[in-house]
Amino acid sequence: MIGPARARELAELWLANSEPRRWDHVCGVGVKAESISKILPLEDNYDRDVLVAAGYVHDIGYASGLQRTGLHQIDGARFIRVLGDHRLACLVAHHSEARFEVGLRGYEEELSEYPPRTYKKSMMPWFIAISPLVLTASRWRLKIVLTRFTSAMARETYLVLCVWLNHI
Repeated sequence: MIGPARARELAELWLANSEPRRWDHVCGVGVKAESISKILPLEDNYDRDVLVAAGYVHDIGYASGLQRTGLHQIDGARFIRVLGDHRLACLVAHHSEARFEVGLRGYEEELSEYPPRTYKKSMMPWFIAISPLVLTASRWRLKIVLTRFTSAMARETYLVLCVWLNHI
């Protein structure tokens, strides 16, 4: 298992120099996850550790040396799985409602390698809720999100994006 300290080290190694804004973001999510995990009704310390670790590595797939598909969720999950933590990889793969973007880009099969049921049902709502708490609707963040979608994609994609942005 990759614990919170190791997850933070990995994120720093892969993001701090090449993606400093992303590094700041994952640090914020990790710190918020640490705080929130102390008051959440999680079953045990293992759940807490996985939740906090996910906060730190959820965007590690943005690192240029890890990009294979262009989907940071899938690329990050592959890296974490290679390191031997499948449960953490599943959280990384499914963050940011990845199923929508993955489906639009045709990577459903790759996402299916990371079943959402690998983590406990009690954990995912908290993980989903933590990331938006530390995001701001900055121009930088909006630009990053919009670059994921090409102009050739359907109008429904735009509507999904708008709904997602309203939750930030």
